[in-house]
Amino acid sequence: MGGLLSMSSTATVDHSPTISLRTDLHDVHLYVVSNWVFELIHARPSMQSFQSEVLPLLISRQYRGVEAAFGPTAWKVEGNRERLGKVLKELDGATDDGAIACDKVSTLLGMYASGKMSGGLGSFLPNSDGDFPNPADELGAVTPKADPTLSGSLLCPPFPASKHAYAVSAQVLSREASSFTLRACTLPSLLYGCGAVTSQTLKLDPAASSSLVAKGATLSAKFNSILMPSCSMGEKVQTKGCTIVGGNVTLGDRSKLNNVVVMDGVSVGNNCVLQNSLVGANAKIGDNCNLRDCQVGPGAEVPSGTKTLEKGEAFHV
Repeated sequence: MGGLLSMSSTATVDHSPTISLRTDLHDVHLYVVSNWVFELIHARPSMQSFQSEVLPLLISRQYRGVEAAFGPTAWKVEGNRERLGKVLKELDGATDDGAIACDKVSTLLGMYASGKMSGGLGSFLPNSDGDFPNPADELGAVTPKADPTLSGSLLCPPFPASKHAYAVSAQVLSREASSFTLRACTLPSLLYGCGAVTSQTLKLDPAASSSLVAKGATLSAKFNSILMPSCSMGEKVQTKGCTIVGGNVTLGDRSKLNNVVVMDGVSVGNNCVLQNSLVGANAKIGDNCNLRDCQVGPGAEVPSGTKTLEKGEAFHV
């Protein structure tokens, strides 16, 4: 075109490291966090999702420290200054009271999983007294009006200049290990996971598999089933298809179990057929029942002759 294209002698040299892009990796939504992250969630009550909000925040601030994760905006609220101050003292080893009680963490995660999200994740975290916090004591709270006679430095101390570094890392499992990693958030996925673990356990050498199950358990490679101790079986009982039977379970005569998880203390009547189902602890199933693709809650009683009409049917107390 009459023009002259010139190129630097170093333009074709790539000085960057090799980067591999993978499209076959999947997030199993299992996160392990430090205790201070729960204080961070408390200080930022507007965040509704750990995966889409909390995790990106932690990733973006990891090289700037814990202080940056809380941020100057949260620092303006007195309650959040106390939280961050407590966190920094714990990170410096100044106190031994850094661990959050397991019951409080379980309460937070349990309420979060139940979908009670109206107040944000932070509103579900109990305070040090075990009580749930006042929503006004949050990041979005309105700060008290300043007394003009007081200086600004007395109202709000300067934001910490320290930087406590932290790291966000991902654990990548091998193809063999990841085959047993799944979210068991539905009945089929739970049964699939139990079945996969059962099959893998039964393939092991008896000396190795004995350390994975309760002492006295019966392992049947032929029927791909595991029966826990103190399990009472009637005549002509059939178990197959990755069935797991808990302890102190009674199986009536001529019962057939296929791909079923039966928890401790369950009683199953005579001539029952259970397939692709989960039976909760201490449940009672009467005679001549035909239960397929269903779940029986803990302590529930299923009358004799009951037959499931549709997939996913549930029986509760």
